[in-house]
Amino acid sequence: MKMNHFVIPALMMLGLTTACVESTPILQLKGGAPQNDDCSFPNTAEVSQLRGSVNLGFVGGYPLVFGVTSNVITTAIEVSEEPVLGDPDLNTIYITDLVLSYRTNPEFENFPQPRGPVPLHGTIEQDGQLLLNLLTAEAVDFLDDRAGAGGIEVLVTMHLRGKRASGDEVESNEITYPITVTNVPYLDVQAALCPGQVFEPRTDSCDQRGLNGSYPACEDPPAP
Repeated sequence: MKMNHFVIPALMMLGLTTACVESTPILQLKGGAPQNDDCSFPNTAEVSQLRGSVNLGFVGGYPLVFGVTSNVITTAIEVSEEPVLGDPDLNTIYITDLVLSYRTNPEFENFPQPRGPVPLHGTIEQDGQLLLNLLTAEAVDFLDDRAGAGGIEVLVTMHLRGKRASGDEVESNEITYPITVTNVPYLDVQAALCPGQVFEPRTDSCDQRGLNGSYPACEDPPAP
């Protein structure tokens, strides 16, 4: 489906901020780019997004694709609750959790921080990609009542946790990612962007409307 970018998102090469660490973690979380409308993943090695935005009047979360690599050349990377017993490769890394924390502007003392790590499930290949939702359901509920048209800046800090097949625990580098969160109703946005018309209906499984300034093209309303 044709998407119009009425608000231009800041797209930059390798624009994410990583925390300073004494040594390079074995597990690397890199890049960050929106999923394509057809649910395919972009090449996060070629383009990443400096910051994001979401209109909660259209979507209740903020999904983003990240590259996941290991600096151990032969290391396989999987995502699951526990390592598979009897794995012959003791360097295999099993990603088990996403660790999130939030800061906001303006600040809210009662902003709901995650109660614990978010369990991850599934499998990815070495130097693969992982789709992560950066806003918990509790965070979305809190922001939904407060964001409005003016918006709230949410600074998301995250890293991955897991373990090797040998049992050693590992953590990724830490990434900080800013998201501008608004909540403008669908019909209000449609009236502002498509006077006398309506938004095109959804035709793609992973329609990106409401994410990073993307809204559908306009069309004439159906005949009565």
